[in-house]
Amino acid sequence: MKKTTWIALGAFALVLIAFLVLQNNESAPVETPVPTLEPTLRGLDDQQITEIEYTDSTGVTIALEKVEALTWVSPTDPEAQVTAGKIEQLLSYLSGLSIMSALPADTALDDLGLNEPLYSISFVLEDESTYRIEVGAPTAMSDGYYAWVDESEILVLPAATIETIPGLMYTIVSPPTATPELEPATTLTPTP
Repeated sequence: MKKTTWIALGAFALVLIAFLVLQNNESAPVETPVPTLEPTLRGLDDQQITEIEYTDSTGVTIALEKVEALTWVSPTDPEAQVTAGKIEQLLSYLSGLSIMSALPADTALDDLGLNEPLYSISFVLEDESTYRIEVGAPTAMSDGYYAWVDESEILVLPAATIETIPGLMYTIVSPPTATPELEPATTLTPTP
């Protein structure tokens, strides 16, 4: 046999081996990755909530009560214009709140700033049950805050959302005011 015949035969053998290896790999079952669910706080259904109370460390309390479906009032600020959309926004922040970590139940509350929380937010549901979150000190890395949920679980919750909730509560009862119109500026004529 000629040298070119051996080269062609070798090339054909390599192509055949590559084809068989690829076909064998394609027929192997592929496991579908299963996404891991990140633990989150209990979702709150706005239809089941009848009252919300927010209290901060300075003693300011904002109370909201549902009068009827989609109608809320604030007993602490009767002039407040509370809308169902603002309540939905607050609940969406809390419902999607991921739990960064959980601490043992016997952890000292003093060490986490939970003996005198920065703020607390309580929900009363239609069945008269309550759900309460007390927010304590920031973590050492300042990426989360310690929270005591229903006085039974000590969790670390993300700082970005926890820091948004107080501002959102104040916005619910104190909507932004319209920007006043400016008076037209007087025109200056240059002197020649």
